[in-house]
Amino acid sequence: MARRPIDYKEGLRTNRSNIVDNLANADAVADYLFEKHFFDDEMRDSVKQVLVTKDKNRKILDILHYRGNNVVKGLYDAFMKTENKDVAQCLIPYVEVLERKQQKNDPKGWPPTEEEHKQMERDS
Repeated sequence: MARRPIDYKEGLRTNRSNIVDNLANADAVADYLFEKHFFDDEMRDSVKQVLVTKDKNRKILDILHYRGNNVVKGLYDAFMKTENKDVAQCLIPYVEVLERKQQKNDPKGWPPTEEEHKQMERDS
């Protein structure tokens, strides 16, 4: 049986409890995500308005669930930047898959060869 590919939603879902329980400074993470354009003003403010830490952490994950596959890398970077390195470790497999996929889709030169073009179309 073929193994199904790992996606960012699986990474967020699988590690939700760990992130909710162990993320120390959700406001700093929300600020970082805002700086990197994963959050807009309203999203960041909605996290900051929540009073309970675990609820803030849930709010971040709930928002990111709908923000596209690059969020896992953005969240990983936010965790690393805000001294949440232990929590960031759980996202490494998902970041690696995303980076491999992005590298695989990048042609070696421009314009891509016909074979590279066909491979990129199959992968998308």
